[in-house]
Amino acid sequence: MSVNQILPKYLETDSKLFQTTQSEVKINSVKPNEMNVAEIVIAWGVGISSFFIFWAIFWVALSKIMNVVKDNQIFLKTKPLSKLPCQNCKYFSSNYYMRCAVNPSLVMTKEAKDCSDYLPDDDDASSGTDV
Repeated sequence: MSVNQILPKYLETDSKLFQTTQSEVKINSVKPNEMNVAEIVIAWGVGISSFFIFWAIFWVALSKIMNVVKDNQIFLKTKPLSKLPCQNCKYFSSNYYMRCAVNPSLVMTKEAKDCSDYLPDDDDASSGTDV
């Protein structure tokens, strides 16, 4: 058999396999976006409950963090520097490495209030009078 004889027979049988009538095709009339009342209630319930669960977890976590911060004093409290005498002392300098030449370990601490080497800085008052 030649190709010219086989091809028409093949095409004829192939086209018969895929022919269907309109009565054989089922048409679904279901709308895809239609929801019944039960599904709507479930959807709202899940949405609202997940909203409240999320915020409850958030507030519990936030309160735990706040308790840890209060108990452990994680954040450093700032000390009022105006109460410390070091800035008005003659031996105090703004140098980060050596702020006080006499007592470098006590400078800008609570113990500096009782420093025996404290000497008031009078450079501003006496600078105009020295000749």
